[in-house]
Amino acid sequence: MCGILGCFPPAKLNRDYLKHRGPDGSGETALPEVAMAHTRLAILELTERAAQPKWSADGNVLLTYNGEVYNYASLGRLAEHSDTVALAEWLAREGVDFDAARLDGMYAFAAWFVRERRLVLSRDPVGIKPLYIALSDDGSQMAFSSELKGFFGVEWFTPRPNLDPEIQREFLQHGHGLPRPMPIAFRGFRPTLPLIPTLIEGVYQVSPGVTLVFSLDAEPYARPTRLARVAQDIFSALTESVKEQSMSDVEVGVQMSGGIDSSLVAYHYATHNAAVHGFFVSVEYPGLSEDPWAERTAEVLAKVCRFQFHRIPATEAEVRRVLPAVVWHMDEPLMRHPNALGVYLLCEYVRRETRVEVLLTGEGADELFGGYAWQDGKTLEGYDRSRRIFDRGGSPLIGQLMPKPRGLAGGRLRRLLPHAIRPASASILECQLMYDRAVYLPPILARQDRMSMAHSIEARVPFLSNRFLQMPPPAVRGKRELKDATARIFGEQFARRRKVGFGFPVAWLGALEAPHECLEWLREPWVAENDLQQWALNGLAAWSKDYLYGGWKEKAVSRG
Repeated sequence: MCGILGCFPPAKLNRDYLKHRGPDGSGETALPEVAMAHTRLAILELTERAAQPKWSADGNVLLTYNGEVYNYASLGRLAEHSDTVALAEWLAREGVDFDAARLDGMYAFAAWFVRERRLVLSRDPVGIKPLYIALSDDGSQMAFSSELKGFFGVEWFTPRPNLDPEIQREFLQHGHGLPRPMPIAFRGFRPTLPLIPTLIEGVYQVSPGVTLVFSLDAEPYARPTRLARVAQDIFSALTESVKEQSMSDVEVGVQMSGGIDSSLVAYHYATHNAAVHGFFVSVEYPGLSEDPWAERTAEVLAKVCRFQFHRIPATEAEVRRVLPAVVWHMDEPLMRHPNALGVYLLCEYVRRETRVEVLLTGEGADELFGGYAWQDGKTLEGYDRSRRIFDRGGSPLIGQLMPKPRGLAGGRLRRLLPHAIRPASASILECQLMYDRAVYLPPILARQDRMSMAHSIEARVPFLSNRFLQMPPPAVRGKRELKDATARIFGEQFARRRKVGFGFPVAWLGALEAPHECLEWLREPWVAENDLQQWALNGLAAWSKDYLYGGWKEKAVSRG
């Protein structure tokens, strides 16, 4: 897990804004065509052999890479103990037209192919690892970064607010931008690429499951990662996924929520390890405590290994203490998921109190197997209304998903989810799951990535390995197979209880304060009518202060 930064063509780079993603080392390589920088969190192959940017042995590929490729040993002829080395050599053999579907992991990387004079940017199928691009005002230069804040270390970058009213409206409704075919201008070319807009002009996320190819003298283009559909037993898939994602040269622990998904991940890890640390955030507020269920998980795990249960209290005082840091590290406005505060507190504790540097989590199961109450398989009309922050019309993606008589999924969604399996006919439940995978899951993964990496902790998601992404969609909602497995291990009451979720009290949300003068760039008036809307406006104002109004200048530890 690392931070990557680069510029094409080259420019002066400052890695300081990404130090938290890689405290164990850093490097930079500048060529006539491209500059690449890297900050390293050493998880596999702790020696300098895996330092980056990394050249392939034949000298044709220069790689800067963030994440883990769990099947790296199957990629080539060399018996490597470093996915960095294995990935660089595989890219050198495969060339620019490599098939990213052969990579099973969470990754975002940039690779410069010397002979072909092509820069390739690639992101994993569901966007577990972040990847942003920024374009200069005149379109002559492009930068890439693991985080939006990394662009503050690019000499030509100056943040300006995105004044597109549609994109602003998306953020106020959903808390983030939606994927779309986005026209850009780069070196005289005007391609349309699958990107996700941000609230900074000229800055975009690369869409999950997309590889972009840039050249200094040819039009950029994109290609999707297409995973074949393979039916598998869920319990066996989880066993193998947890085993693969446990690979590490540093200590691994489990992040617990009290829910069935993280408990199953913890159980599978505990059955193959003698000693395990488990970490749980206890929200100290009436009606939001999941403590009894987390304690039940700990009791069961203590019977199969030496299990050490860590309970981290989340109080209003603690929330107030960490809010400024959370706003900064979230990268984009803290609007949709206040429980990012809890993940931050958990990872802060892990880094401060233990030697654990990798956490296994249960994220992704609800979106793949229909674990939310709103995934009812009944209708797409107003499907996301209950989850909108402000309600000023529906999501444009919902209209693309609205089923025709036989349930055909919309063509635009096919372009936005190029990695998804899309049969000619899709049920309403499948369309709901496709929508949530495109819209609801990405900010959850962003929350997990930014809050863990703020403390140089690597978070892994076994439920989002290729094994699970390739499974056919469930015929019925409710995660039945997972609940059946949970009942066998933790008991019927644990498995069949009502879903609570990782909630934070509305009463605490007023702790986030920021001058609303920082929102003068919004094109429409937004007036809060409830606490969640007020939280969203305050979060947007606090983010604006840091990212648009100069607060970022004081954030780097040091600047050259």
